[in-house]
Amino acid sequence: MQKTRTKILVVEDNVSIRGMYAEILEDEGYGVTTAIDGQDALRQLSGMQVKAALVDMMMPGMDGLELCRQLRQADATHLLPIILISAGPNVVGKAKEVQANAVLVKSFDLDNLLRLVDKVVVADSAGTEDVIVHGCNPFSGGPALHTDSNFQEKYHERH
Repeated sequence: MQKTRTKILVVEDNVSIRGMYAEILEDEGYGVTTAIDGQDALRQLSGMQVKAALVDMMMPGMDGLELCRQLRQADATHLLPIILISAGPNVVGKAKEVQANAVLVKSFDLDNLLRLVDKVVVADSAGTEDVIVHGCNPFSGGPALHTDSNFQEKYHERH
């Protein structure tokens, strides 16, 4: 698979996390488009094609669950592989309800994020088995994905 031709949509309301996801994927050779919420994602998708979407579940406005529902109902995106990300309760059950292809449970390891994106891009179809990835904070080893001002600095220190 040639990643430089593979575009991933990252939908995340937190600017630091959105930027980190985009940078990680770009470092791995993916093309990345970002959106701040579900409505922004739908606007962006109306003018482009992406190979997969990385979607935060909890966002203001249109959340990730509603975005997944709408993507599954639209002819152009009903087969788009979707990775739903959340630390919320019952994320696996909610992901199944909206037919997400994979679930990434916060907090997770950056390598697991990349492996999961690779897996759904290669599969490139809805209805693949659910994938649940648990991990720890890649920066501190702790249980939470930090969003403090040093978040991206800590990522850059690793590379």
